[in-house]
Amino acid sequence: MWLAKAEGLKFQNMFSKLIIFFKSKFVFASFFVGEWLWKLRLTVLILFVGKKNNLGKALNGLKTKGYYVFDGYFSINEVEEIKKNCYNQLNSIPDNYLSKYNSDDYIENLEIKEKKISIERMSGSIKLKNINQSGGYLQKISQNFFLLSLSLIQQCKLAKKALLIFSLSHDGSLKNNKVPGSVSKKNNIAGELHFDTYYHSLKAYVALNDISQENGPFAYLEGSSTDNSLNYNFLSSARVNHDLKSDIQKPHQISENFKNNYEDKIFYGIQKKGDLVIMDTKGIHFASTLNKGQRELLWFYY
Repeated sequence: MWLAKAEGLKFQNMFSKLIIFFKSKFVFASFFVGEWLWKLRLTVLILFVGKKNNLGKALNGLKTKGYYVFDGYFSINEVEEIKKNCYNQLNSIPDNYLSKYNSDDYIENLEIKEKKISIERMSGSIKLKNINQSGGYLQKISQNFFLLSLSLIQQCKLAKKALLIFSLSHDGSLKNNKVPGSVSKKNNIAGELHFDTYYHSLKAYVALNDISQENGPFAYLEGSSTDNSLNYNFLSSARVNHDLKSDIQKPHQISENFKNNYEDKIFYGIQKKGDLVIMDTKGIHFASTLNKGQRELLWFYY
């Protein structure tokens, strides 16, 4: 009896190892095939549409640099309407959700059930996630046809809308009890070098105020989305995503030293109000240090 059970367990163990082996090979092959298909897809479409129209400019930027900037994509009136809706969402958060936290507490993911949104907060900084659920103007913005089209091309995935995130950081000059304190120069939401996805996907942001270097602009390492030296991290992230073991505990986080490889190729989002920045989520990026004033962004995730 016990011998039969032992044989059964041995067979089960061998079968599990076999599944893991083939799953690992599938993840490995899918990663490189996906990379090749992405390059082919963008190359063919750029040849077809050219590089002079907005679609061609965006695709060429994603392929060569990992990002592209559309100056003044949203009008001043549109930006003011976006800001009004974002601040309405911020100010209408019930006090009981945040009253138990100190200003310097890190809130990783707090769900606001009445608003159907979630919050990430540090001292002087907050992200309101999924605010398009509020409907109205923000819902309309989340269905921007041009960005949805880019998303479809970039990742071969049809989306009906973007997930919108309002990001606000300040130096203590903004007096709002939902975002108390001031941004720390040591700790900053998304301040570490990282990538979002191991595959090519799309996200974008619109600047809701003029952003200078001292306001801590978004930063992107140009060309990092196709940097083969990062393949070990990308593949490790893919393994984690498919419930496989990885040698790297947090593969999406990249060492600060890696920035030295891109000394002259770091894009800083020094923008005017209304500028739209699109980017490949596979590229390495970070939020730079805010020294003065505030930074207001509306993010589009696909």
